[in-house]
Amino acid sequence: MRQRGRLVAWIMLAAWGTWLSGAQAVLVTRGTLGPWVPDLLLLLVVVVAVKLHRRDVIPATFILALCRTATTVDSPSAILAGFGILSVLVVSARRYADANRVLVRFAMVGVASLLFASWMALVRSAELGLHAPTSGLGQLLEPLLPGVLVTAVAGAILFQGLILLPGMTPLRQRSRLW
Repeated sequence: MRQRGRLVAWIMLAAWGTWLSGAQAVLVTRGTLGPWVPDLLLLLVVVVAVKLHRRDVIPATFILALCRTATTVDSPSAILAGFGILSVLVVSARRYADANRVLVRFAMVGVASLLFASWMALVRSAELGLHAPTSGLGQLLEPLLPGVLVTAVAGAILFQGLILLPGMTPLRQRSRLW
């Protein structure tokens, strides 16, 4: 019975990830908010890397990367690499940082969001054959800052709630992978 509960939890993680990524895609493309939409799927990746058992982080990150690829035109390998690197960094950082503190969550999600947004901007410019702007890093990062800031604020507020999503309880428990 326990294995069946874990399987349902993995399916629910995929469902929640797809829903969050789809909602973000709709808000960005059809809404007037544009760059002010938080990256809730990235926030879920950070939450998973902080709250789940270490052996569950890699499969969860892979599932969430697949969820992102279902709702975007970005390169699946770039998304998987970005989410994977962020997960490894967050798992390493969780030894030293207490994610129960609001400022730590804000900083952790903000840095993760900035790194992922920068990574995806770099990949997109490489795919288009563009070169980095000659005026410096500030011009490259300036359009990314509203989304990074809103994602960091959302991380400070929604961090604990995302791991409590319906169906996720078996993943929070310290048990076998399947």
